[in-house]
Amino acid sequence: MRRKVIQGESLDENDLLAEYEKRAAELNDEDFKKVEANPVDVKDIQNTPKGVPAFWLKAMINHPGIGKIIQEKDRQILMNLQDVTCTLH
Repeated sequence: MRRKVIQGESLDENDLLAEYEKRAAELNDEDFKKVEANPVDVKDIQNTPKGVPAFWLKAMINHPGIGKIIQEKDRQILMNLQDVTCTLH
């Protein structure tokens, strides 16, 4: 699901709602009930491009260990990175 969100692929609304309900149920405790949410203007959201541009570049730069070793020449390559997976043997 992460890859689809990052790349802006269309997701099934039912899957998103099911995931939201699942996470809301997990977080539903006394502290969660105290959180106040402000209304959002939907027009702003509708006009934004889909996906998360340069997600992996931002994620790696903000990592305390990896961010220190990323050089300027690496940024252009990482900006175009689409997905990262790890398979453990």
